[in-house]
Amino acid sequence: IRAFDVANVDADPQAEIVVLADGKLHYIDGQSFTVEFTSLNDYDATRMRLGDVTGNQRADIVLNTGQVIDAGSGDVVWEDEVFGPRLELLDLDGDGILEVLTESDGSPLRVWDVDFEQEKRF
Repeated sequence: IRAFDVANVDADPQAEIVVLADGKLHYIDGQSFTVEFTSLNDYDATRMRLGDVTGNQRADIVLNTGQVIDAGSGDVVWEDEVFGPRLELLDLDGDGILEVLTESDGSPLRVWDVDFEQEKRF
């Protein structure tokens, strides 16, 4: 297991455990602990966060390798440069949509506004 997080990523009421293992994303049902989904694509991330960063009221998977994946479809909806080893989601501008905060050794904190597909400047 390289990374994991917990969120409700499908239509049922319970949360799923989203795991990145063996290069694949796996959704594990939080109640029955059965695997509900395994990605076709391979990912090389070491950090992951789940939350709505696109403003569509559904969970997205944000990987520190720069991919943003729609958790419902499993499709990459946006990809940019590598975010770095430290990754967090927070609504900084109060618009109700989470921004992606990233930081790497020796570089400043960066904020990405995924719904506008760009780095946010303050």
